[in-house]
Amino acid sequence: MCGVVSGYAENYIGNVGEAVKKGIDVRVIISETVKKSIENSKEIFEMINAMKKNKNAKLMISRNLDKFTLLLTDNEMALFLFKKNGDVEWHEFLHCKDEGCVHFGKEIFKFYEKDAMKI
Repeated sequence: MCGVVSGYAENYIGNVGEAVKKGIDVRVIISETVKKSIENSKEIFEMINAMKKNKNAKLMISRNLDKFTLLLTDNEMALFLFKKNGDVEWHEFLHCKDEGCVHFGKEIFKFYEKDAMKI
């Protein structure tokens, strides 16, 4: 499971936490905006600390990330695009299970991962 997250979505963070507990490999890149949003939440802060201790979880931050969120598994991809004003409608997204789309999602993740810093 991979994620490039530039918008705060509490349910996504919860899903990541559950995946880590199940032993699923998880790599997440967050934006500065998301980092600031979650720093003040004790529950999320504790989950992030738990992620850092797990070998199967990698949390990174990117200073170049903005305007979209990508969620990726081995079999599907979801892409959320932000509006011009910076808002995102979490129920409006592109979802695809096509092998080519999943490959494209992996390429996007690799692009942002190469410059991301581990937290």
